[in-house]
Amino acid sequence: MRNFTQTAIKATVLLLLASIFLGANVNAQTKQTQTAVVADVNVSIKGYWESLPVDYASNPSKKYPVIIFLHGLGEIGTGSLTDLPKVVKHGPAKLINQGVFPSTFTVKGETFSFIVITPQFNSNARNAPVVSTLIDYVVKKYRVDESRIYLTGLSMGGGISEIYAGYSKANAQRIAAMVPVCGASGPSTSNITNIASASLPVKLYHNEQDPTVTSNYSKNWFSGLNKAGINPAAELTLWQSASHDAWTRAYDLNYKENNQNVYEWMLNWKRGVVSTPAPAPAVNQAPVANAGGAKSIALPVNSVTLAGSGTDADGSIASYEWSQVSGPSTAMIVSKTAASTNITSLVAGTLRA
Repeated sequence: MRNFTQTAIKATVLLLLASIFLGANVNAQTKQTQTAVVADVNVSIKGYWESLPVDYASNPSKKYPVIIFLHGLGEIGTGSLTDLPKVVKHGPAKLINQGVFPSTFTVKGETFSFIVITPQFNSNARNAPVVSTLIDYVVKKYRVDESRIYLTGLSMGGGISEIYAGYSKANAQRIAAMVPVCGASGPSTSNITNIASASLPVKLYHNEQDPTVTSNYSKNWFSGLNKAGINPAAELTLWQSASHDAWTRAYDLNYKENNQNVYEWMLNWKRGVVSTPAPAPAVNQAPVANAGGAKSIALPVNSVTLAGSGTDADGSIASYEWSQVSGPSTAMIVSKTAASTNITSLVAGTLRA
């Protein structure tokens, strides 16, 4: 009996352990993972982290929203397998690395899964073309829903995001939303104009007493965009903190504003088909009529031939119509709708036609 009891207990423990192990595997499968990719994306990016939705391989025709996360100055590296681990210290890449980034997000009754791309810069690449070519690369290589490209970054990366979107209206229109966190770039008038005219949703985060990147940058973006009439209005969250680290809270899945974390906020926005308005119709130019030069006749001749013509700068002459403007009423216009006509029954006087 004793042996049977011990065996039963052991079997129960083994079953319990098996259940826990199975449960852990199932749970792990619901979270996204990421893979280091060494690739010559452009002159400033030679490697990145790739995180694909859990159903990416099983749904070959499905397209997905993409988050492109740009790191800070401290994570600069060569893009090699040795250096790439630097960029998983913060932001979405950190959450994926920890195994806590959800495989799905539900917003407004619709469920989404993100492609997350985290490149490594090899320098402080503060120029728009670096991001433009990165987006080109991502769109070409992955099944991206191009109406849902989300750009975010912290410190240096936040500033690069702002520089990219502010470079041109076309750049700002290419992304669905932008989230700079303690962005290290202040706005210019042209930056503000380009982003506001593109109606780009912008959400900024910063610590008020940030000792590294002044919060005035984010405050100036916020006030400038809203003064320019951006729609939707730009949003700014300022925390009363003297730390540079605004990103831990900004990217925290559990930090919510209006019951949404930053990833859910992004999914509120998408781009439609950007169309070029039809040009305004040109003002029609009136045709010019020419009745020919003045004609003089002497009685007893009482008829004359007039050779008319017409021009139309933005069209062609469709018809002619002669009429008497002044002079004796005895005159008769023989062919009123022809270019040339005879005038008969003339008497002494001056006739204008």
